[in-house]
Amino acid sequence: MKLLLSLLALFSLFLDVSAQEHYYKNEKKVTLKPIPSLLRSENGVDFYEDEKGFKMGVSNRLLVQFKECFKESSDLQKYLLEFNAVVEKRLGGNLYLLKLSNKNATIDVANALHQKEDVVFAHPDFLKRRLLR
Repeated sequence: MKLLLSLLALFSLFLDVSAQEHYYKNEKKVTLKPIPSLLRSENGVDFYEDEKGFKMGVSNRLLVQFKECFKESSDLQKYLLEFNAVVEKRLGGNLYLLKLSNKNATIDVANALHQKEDVVFAHPDFLKRRLLR
């Protein structure tokens, strides 16, 4: 019985470690590995590590560039209803900073938007650690 419980505990640990997310950078899939919850910050940012070992934070914001401008802001808001996103700021041209109500959906929403034909790119607004020189 102890052996069975030990194996189950080990298996569940393996499942947690193998859970991975991804985003698209220059049309290439970049794998993200969640950093264990003990190392996550208290300010609503989850941290991940990419394939090269860079650590980055993900909050409830994402950057999206559309191929064409929306003539009316109401048209853009209707488009974003499907993703439960709102425009936080227009950064210029067709580039927007969006805010989601659920930070746990940020990576999934960015990937879903990236798959749309009228989107140039979409990815989380990554927070990276500053390095002193």
